[in-house]
Amino acid sequence: MSRNRTAAAMLAVMLAAAASGARAQETAPPPAKPAAPSMAAKVAARQTDMMKNDLDLTQEQVDKVGPINQAEMTKLQELLARYKNDPSLDRKNLIRDAVAVSKSRDEQLRQVLTPPQWETWQAAKSERTAEGITRLMTVQLDLTSQQIPRIDQINRTAAKAMGAEIGRNFQEKSKREKARIARKLRDIGEERDRDLVKVLSTDQWGAYQKNKEEMKEVMRERLEEQAP
Repeated sequence: MSRNRTAAAMLAVMLAAAASGARAQETAPPPAKPAAPSMAAKVAARQTDMMKNDLDLTQEQVDKVGPINQAEMTKLQELLARYKNDPSLDRKNLIRDAVAVSKSRDEQLRQVLTPPQWETWQAAKSERTAEGITRLMTVQLDLTSQQIPRIDQINRTAAKAMGAEIGRNFQEKSKREKARIARKLRDIGEERDRDLVKVLSTDQWGAYQKNKEEMKEVMRERLEEQAP
């Protein structure tokens, strides 16, 4: 989704009829209205505002962070469109590609943030993961401005609970412990779905059902990757 695209405006020409068979004359067109920002652009702007407040960004940093957030949303939009339009693509790779987009954004942000800001940003790992899932869902489900904060809160609650279950050193845990965690994550995911269905429209819920396993896998992978 391009977060900041400008649609071409159509010129309206008004013709005024002259009296008694006089020739019609063309009037000047009214000023073209600027195109409304896309939902992707709104999400990117919201993310930038949140970072500005949470990390006390300088204006110079805001000017750099904004385009980074915008670029991520654009790439996610293009990625989802590619997989949607080409059924031959293996959807398992969607998880890998979406995570790669998120990682790329993180690396760019790290170059802009100061070390203390980066540490603060990384400390809230579950929140970061939830925000990423919300951005992905916004593109995939075309969420409205009213839905986004509600969906984000649902994702934050689920990501926090999942992060607590995964805990530290996940890869070093025994197979039995990993199996127990997997069951808990499934329960958390089902509770999240019960909350989501109350917010999404029928069409959005249908689209979410088709892709929810990929979304859940992205959330799980990001949380495991971020577990110390």
